[in-house]
Amino acid sequence: MVQRRYKFDPQHVRELLGHTETDGSTLSLPYARLYLPSLLPPCLKRVLFLDSDVVVLGAVEKLWAHQLGHQPLATPLFCDSSTKLSTFFTPAFWNQRRLSGGVWELRDACSFDAGVMLMDLPKWRQERVTAEVERWLTMQRDTPGAVLWQPGVLPPLLLALAGRVHAIAPVRV
Repeated sequence: MVQRRYKFDPQHVRELLGHTETDGSTLSLPYARLYLPSLLPPCLKRVLFLDSDVVVLGAVEKLWAHQLGHQPLATPLFCDSSTKLSTFFTPAFWNQRRLSGGVWELRDACSFDAGVMLMDLPKWRQERVTAEVERWLTMQRDTPGAVLWQPGVLPPLLLALAGRVHAIAPVRV
């Protein structure tokens, strides 16, 4: 097996986070998953990303073989009332239609698990998902005095992929 290393530079993310995160040196690392499509060679068509706290109890072949349909991401969805998309964002976000207008109708959509992500790399690149996350991060950074969402990679990822995620059931073997 050939091992290759791909370097992620967190400085770009630190600049995007600005005042919104308290310690950019450690909080920028979770954003590295968003840059896999640009870091990895174009010959790779998919990536299975698993957070370091995910416990794998069996073979991951079922998850790897999962079809994504026409979506850039497949991941487990969470649809109970405490995990709807709207719960990750502050009233300041929902009360400013210039911010929330594009996703207002999706506020009751399911959230998803960014710790288990099967990514269709060509689709992700084509749909410019990372650029969309960066647009949301810039909006958060440049909205003076307002906290629009809970810190972390999930809220801007939810916004960038709202309605464009293929649901998979958690795999148990």
